[in-house]
Amino acid sequence: ALGYIFADGAPAGQFELGAYDSTVREPGVAEFFVSRNYYFGGAVSVTVTPVAGTASAADFNPTPITLNWADQDSEAKYVRIEMTDDGDRESAESFTVELSNPTGGAILGPRADVGFTILANDFSKGSGGGGSTGWLPLLLLGLAELFRRSRALPAMPLRPRARR
Repeated sequence: ALGYIFADGAPAGQFELGAYDSTVREPGVAEFFVSRNYYFGGAVSVTVTPVAGTASAADFNPTPITLNWADQDSEAKYVRIEMTDDGDRESAESFTVELSNPTGGAILGPRADVGFTILANDFSKGSGGGGSTGWLPLLLLGLAELFRRSRALPAMPLRPRARR
C-alpha cells in the first residue's frame, strides 16, 4: 500500500500576513495583505483581528475581519484599518494584527501576526488665547537655522565697494 505525506496546509493552503510599511500616522491607514500560500484546493477563510498594544482600541477600529477565498483562488487579500485621530498629545504607540480561525483545512503559517507603530504626530492644539505654546518650538528652530546660516556666510559689507 502506498501512502502520501502531504506538506503542512495541503491541499487548502497556509495563511500569512505581510506589510510593506509597519508605520502609520494618526489619522491614517494601516495597510497589509494576507496571502494563501502553497495550495489552493477548496474554499477557505481566516479571521484578521487588530489587537491593542500600547495603542488602545480608541486609536483604531478593532473589529475583526473575515477574509474568504474560493476554490483555486490564490490572490492575496489587501486589508486597510483606519486610524482614529483622537487629538491626544501622545508618543508613538503600537498594535498588532493577528490571524486566527482558519477554515476549510487551511493552516496559519509562521507569519500569522504583524506589528504596527502609530507615529507620534499629535501636537498641542491651543486656543490661541495666550495659553498655546505649539508655536514656540517652530520659532526656536527657525531662529537656530537663521543663526546657523549667518555664521556660514561671509559678513556683508556696510558700503558697496567702488568699481575700478
